[in-house]
Amino acid sequence: MEYFYNFNYNRFLELIIIICGTIVVAQVVTFFLVFISKHIAKRTKTHVDDEIIDSFRNPVFYTIVLSGVYFLLRTLFFGDVIFDVTLPLFRTTLILIWALFFTKLVKILLYFFRDIEKVKFVTMQTIPLFTNMSVVLIWTIALYVVFVVWNIDMTAWLASAGVAGIAIGFAAKDTLANLISGMFILTDAPFKIGDYILLDNGSRGKVTNIGMRTTRIRTMDDTEVTIPNAVIGNATLTNESGGEAGKVFRVKVPFGVAYGTDVDQVEKIVYDIAIKNENVLTEPEPRIRFRLFGASSLDFELLVWVKSSSKKGIAIHTLNHAIYKEFNKHNIEIPYTKQDLYIKELPHRLHKQ
Repeated sequence: MEYFYNFNYNRFLELIIIICGTIVVAQVVTFFLVFISKHIAKRTKTHVDDEIIDSFRNPVFYTIVLSGVYFLLRTLFFGDVIFDVTLPLFRTTLILIWALFFTKLVKILLYFFRDIEKVKFVTMQTIPLFTNMSVVLIWTIALYVVFVVWNIDMTAWLASAGVAGIAIGFAAKDTLANLISGMFILTDAPFKIGDYILLDNGSRGKVTNIGMRTTRIRTMDDTEVTIPNAVIGNATLTNESGGEAGKVFRVKVPFGVAYGTDVDQVEKIVYDIAIKNENVLTEPEPRIRFRLFGASSLDFELLVWVKSSSKKGIAIHTLNHAIYKEFNKHNIEIPYTKQDLYIKELPHRLHKQ
């Protein structure tokens, strides 16, 4: 403690001057580093490097200041007297400063990758997921390094965390399955909000929300269905929207006519109906295909395209309505399943028996 008792005002003033000088040196060094970095960054077409440089300024400045102050305190004034306290303290401060920098850096890079068309897994929906995962990882590493700096043994803590993790995993396996499936859905992006999807269990609708645990779809009868992500992850899924904006969607309308009907007339009538339908696109052009000689009918299929999957239902309705009316108008029979009952009188001799 004699260092503190013998500490006079002149040395205190000298200390203040040296600290101020360290701050000035840190400002100058930081200025030149930022200036050179921005000069190099001007050669690129993106703004992400400018954002990284701006966020890099403060960590560099505080690192130089803290390093300089610690060096001066140790060499010029107190020597090793406060070494055991100041060194871990300065290191902890630097660890926290750089952890904040890397947290901000992750956010900058995620928003940068979001705007790159080739990077499919970074979207507005996945950015919060990646941000939270990165924050947890960065601060877990930072906390571990801080414990190491202060010579705190983490062995027992890590062992306890491992046992607790196993217990939680068994207790919440269904929830974890949904969370893991949600992560894969968000990163793999088999569909996005606004797409129309069809599951192998018959559920069909427009995706309204993709969460970590569940996905919500709105069906055609305006009912919102919540589906656990684990169910979607294990299901065969059809994305009717194709995952690409601006794509057209095909609609199939099967119908049949009686044997003996003029098939050329049928195709012309149905083609004219499709062309006049306001929900049907003229490009690609509607197509009529003669599919099958059925048990009681000639089976056809009308293929048309609509602008969005939401138009499929109304397109099928209006096309079926128009086909039925036109077939009636032209006396074209639409066959249906029927049975004829023949009553035959028994021979007279059987009646006597």
